[in-house]
Amino acid sequence: MAKQTPRRRTWFAVAMTVALIALVAGAWALRTWQPFADEAADIEWPDNVAPLADYVERTTGLPFLEPVRVEFLDRDAFDERLEAAVEEPTEDALRTAAYDEALGRALGYWNGDPELARRSGQLREASNSDVEWTAGGDVLVQADGPDDDLAIDVQADLVLLLTEIVDEQHFDLGRRIDEAPTAQDFQVLVGLDLGQALWVRDQWVDELDSDDRTAYEEARERRNTNFADATDEVDPVFRSLRIVGQALGPAFVLALHESGRRDAFEIALADDVPDAVDQLTMPVGKYERRDELEPVDPPPVPSDGELIYTRQLGPYGLFLLMAGGLPPTEALQAADGWGNDSFVAYTLDERLCVDARIVADSRTDADRIERGLDAWGHARPDESDALVGRDGDTLLLSVCDPGVDTEQTTPDEDDLDQFFARADLLQSRIEVTGLPALSECVTMRWFETHVAADDVGRVLSEFDPFGELDDLTTECRDSV
Repeated sequence: MAKQTPRRRTWFAVAMTVALIALVAGAWALRTWQPFADEAADIEWPDNVAPLADYVERTTGLPFLEPVRVEFLDRDAFDERLEAAVEEPTEDALRTAAYDEALGRALGYWNGDPELARRSGQLREASNSDVEWTAGGDVLVQADGPDDDLAIDVQADLVLLLTEIVDEQHFDLGRRIDEAPTAQDFQVLVGLDLGQALWVRDQWVDELDSDDRTAYEEARERRNTNFADATDEVDPVFRSLRIVGQALGPAFVLALHESGRRDAFEIALADDVPDAVDQLTMPVGKYERRDELEPVDPPPVPSDGELIYTRQLGPYGLFLLMAGGLPPTEALQAADGWGNDSFVAYTLDERLCVDARIVADSRTDADRIERGLDAWGHARPDESDALVGRDGDTLLLSVCDPGVDTEQTTPDEDDLDQFFARADLLQSRIEVTGLPALSECVTMRWFETHVAADDVGRVLSEFDPFGELDDLTTECRDSV
């Protein structure tokens, strides 16, 4: 059953603020896995953690298979442990970051020098909470000890983290994420991981009394504000690329739980893993009805070029390209036609260049993507040497780093909100109706004509989103 959320709920928030909080839960280091363990472990939890662990087991239906060491530390000791765990980037990591910086400039994601290595550290540090999961598998809690009354937000973080741990013990997530062969595989797995953890946490929060619920919301708002302040200098596109799977996961996982199949989440994580993040954005239209990836080979590297790496843009990377030349509504609709892609980054005459092949789902989708890439190509500076072509339903592009001193049109926060706000609205509609297919239809139609940034800024007395959503719901009932 869907949660009975009041129909006149607050209009959906600016998506990037919501999405960034997902970083608080990020902990995917390789953990110990027991592939043949199938019985619950006899675990003695600390008194203030035991009720939370019991709640996670009841809600997920999964028992903990091995003990989890919980260590309580005062503030100074807690901070020291976190600082000691931070490793300085290696020479290889710094070299890759420099290539990534040039790649982003070539694609038109950002200008100048985004200092990715340093900004990654800022994101990591800003996402720390009073509960941390170490690479060794321990849980650190900033508290006096097992008899301490934990703050409500610390309890919520523990519910979230313990859900990630029980999923790790059953599904070997650490190794699978660490060994993900493509960026899409990585984003899907972390999206499922965090989506489930947030789903369990939200069930727990819904059962709080009014005083605890208020305290939790106030603590979350403070964390939102602190995170935004601490990461204000981080390039917004880079920030969004780090959390795209995490931001899309909650709506997808909620759709699984409302699908009527009790084991839908376990099947998605173990036996029927989504192929790419576009299936997270459309859990019915692209996952349940299975929109398979189109075959694609990476372009050849020019004979006088030196290969750096072969990667994927993915649906979100494609959206970012087209957002630099199309209105957000058109860029999002065109990106929905992504079928697969592969690109090579290489150095040629001492600068980084990119060649890509992007396969569309259909000829109509190819037409839309072609318009988006043409607009993107026209918006590139001359120094980029951008070229766009087409071969049937395959789009081709070639572009080079224009350099740190060249200014170019790049996606802004309003463009990013268009992509992530759709996931927010989908989650909201599923919460209201309990019907994923109907909710997806309403959400997709809404974003065909609405710009998220404009809607958030509109005065509700002059704008009736709920009335429009009701009308779309009526229309969609006839088509799903």
